[in-house]
Parts: sequence; C-alpha cells; structure tokens
Amino acid sequence: MGAKAGAFVGTAVEAGIQFGKLFLKGEQGQLGDALRGAGGKAANTRGNRLDFGDFVEQLKAAGEFGSKNAKGDFTFGELIKLAKRFLGGSP
Repeated sequence: MGAKAGAFVGTAVEAGIQFGKLFLKGEQGQLGDALRGAGGKAANTRGNRLDFGDFVEQLKAAGEFGSKNAKGDFTFGELIKLAKRFLGGSP
C-alpha cells in the first residue's frame, strides 16, 4: 500500500474511531440537537443522527474542518449549518 493510500485509510479509520467516541460520550446528542435546530423535532430520528454523523465524518475526511479546536471539530453553530446541508436546506 502506498503512502497516500495508507494515509487515507488511516484517516478513514481515525474518523470512524472519533465518531464512535463521540457516540459513546453522548456527543451524539449534539448531533440530534443540531438536526432539531435545522429541521425540527421530526428530523431528529436515530437513522438521521447516524447518517448525519457519517456525513460530518466524511466532510472531515475530505478536508472540511470546523473551528472548535486544532482537531477540526465543529462548533454547535457549524453543526447546525451542516445539518441544514444534510437535510437539503441552505446552510
């Protein structure tokens, strides 16, 4: 495996691990709160939360980062904007 492919796989694995940590720490609630803020209570389904979490991690893997910290995590306001994009609305 080449260096670039290895780096990509490592990034994807790290993204999955980070999402798992967020889910276990209760940060999944923040994703649900962002979905509710963007699309109302009906948007906050378990399936949407899981899909939205995947969407956020795909953005990070593609190089789109938030401003919360050096790791590129998203602030709550940024999560609301991303939730609007995810739900098909304008950011």
